[in-house]
Amino acid sequence: VSTQSTWENKLNRLNPQGARQLVMESSAREAIQHAKEEFFEGDEDSSLQIKLTQSKLLRKKAEEDAKLLENRIKLLQLEEKRAMKKIEETRKKAREIMLLKNRNQEVQRQKEEWRSARIEEEIKRNEMNKAIRDQLKTSVENNRSSYLRKLKQEVDSIRREKQVFTSYYTLSFGRTTRRHSSTIKSVKR
Repeated sequence: VSTQSTWENKLNRLNPQGARQLVMESSAREAIQHAKEEFFEGDEDSSLQIKLTQSKLLRKKAEEDAKLLENRIKLLQLEEKRAMKKIEETRKKAREIMLLKNRNQEVQRQKEEWRSARIEEEIKRNEMNKAIRDQLKTSVENNRSSYLRKLKQEVDSIRREKQVFTSYYTLSFGRTTRRHSSTIKSVKR
């Protein structure tokens, strides 16, 4: 009975949460070593079979905990890789967006330059056309005034000739006949 109670006391002292904490704080081997030390410490009366079974259970539990930790670490590493992949994809998309934005700005700038050049060209063309129109207008006015001057000179010349002719005719014949006066009047008109 005393060996059994001693074994139960030792078993009760061994806390499963404490074993898990040991596994998390240290490696699996240290947890197994700690469990062995606690089980085998000064207990010579207990049966070796119970100790061996408990030892196997503790070792198995420690190995399971170590495996769980290993799996958790692998999961975290996998999540980190996925996160890094998403971050890299986001960076790549951001670069592509920036390149597209820069390209669009360059195209817009070129279009604006082309429009400006077209507007300047149109302004120059309009100025040139205005200059040509002004020149033509001046030329037409000069030609018109020249033509009117020439016409006036011809009219004045004809009038003088008519006066000379009329005065010569009145001096030569002294009087005008009805037939001649109608001719003279039609010439005056």
